[in-house]
Amino acid sequence: MEEFLDKLYSSNDEVDKTVLDILRVLIVFNGVIWKSEIFDSILKVRRGHIDYLPTPDLVKKAIKILREKNIIDVEERPRGDLTTGKITKDLLIKLKDPRVNSFMLRDEILKEYRALVYNEIQRAIKNND
Repeated sequence: MEEFLDKLYSSNDEVDKTVLDILRVLIVFNGVIWKSEIFDSILKVRRGHIDYLPTPDLVKKAIKILREKNIIDVEERPRGDLTTGKITKDLLIKLKDPRVNSFMLRDEILKEYRALVYNEIQRAIKNND
């Protein structure tokens, strides 16, 4: 698994970049995310600094790779939509391999995102005092 992740970090391939970004959002959201939320979540974690467009096709290919590597589980589930009140089918993606969390502790994008969130929380606490 470590070899696979190392390869991703050294790659400029858009599918590989998408795989890494999906792993990042899974880590940020405690190992679980709906497929329909991946695009917005990648942009959020990347804070808009992204050198490719994670298209639905790239996301589909990245999910396939992660499933084949046994890093994630994917299951079709019903999901409620608060804006419409309707239930739709979506894919629930779950991080299956806990080694990913420890391996990606060195990830600079995740470090920057966590620092930003931490600073925002500190600022909010300070403003409420």
